[in-house]
Amino acid sequence: MQDELIECVQCHTLKSLDSFHLRRRHRIRNGEPYIYEHRSVVCRTCEHSQRKSYGQTDAGKISRHKQHEKTWADPEKRAKINAYWKSEHGKEVRYRYNKTEKAIARGKRYRAEHIEETRANWARARILRAEAIEKTPRRLRLTERQWRIIVKRYNQRCAYCGIDLITTGDPHQSNYLTMDHIIPISQGGWDTKWNVTPSCNGCNERKGVQIWTPREPEREIRF
Repeated sequence: MQDELIECVQCHTLKSLDSFHLRRRHRIRNGEPYIYEHRSVVCRTCEHSQRKSYGQTDAGKISRHKQHEKTWADPEKRAKINAYWKSEHGKEVRYRYNKTEKAIARGKRYRAEHIEETRANWARARILRAEAIEKTPRRLRLTERQWRIIVKRYNQRCAYCGIDLITTGDPHQSNYLTMDHIIPISQGGWDTKWNVTPSCNGCNERKGVQIWTPREPEREIRF
């Protein structure tokens, strides 16, 4: 049965049954429930293109907004959505999306439209970070020399995913070099050479206030 070929009415290409959606609907006939099955005459690829084109129209955007409001108004559905994005799979999906060109462009556009709010958030973050670093004993605080050595020990690669890091260009790029505290400062970690590691923007954002174990350094360089 799966070897049977069907012609798509959109692209007029012969494709297997697996290339067409099989939809099931619950119906009532003469007071008895039954399941109505219907196979689409448009292949999955063409359906995806149609949905994508419709979603870019004004009607599609309005329809999507109304559906979002309807879903978000239901407490059970809202709790289910929030639980998904907090799960490991949800975090992985968000992490992959944040590395796409679309997400990067969207972030730049938002920061440009809300420049004052963005600057205020950055200033507040710098103040909180400075206050937390002050808790580290002065004789143990990380120095510029120690940080350069740590980066060299990892060959300027992310200590979590291993991607090559850059130090020039847009600092919001996913592969831009950032300093990550293995035990976050907000969780009581210190700003010392034993608690920092090079990380890409993507892993740093994905890690958040979690505690991850970095890879072993690729080179042995003494401090």
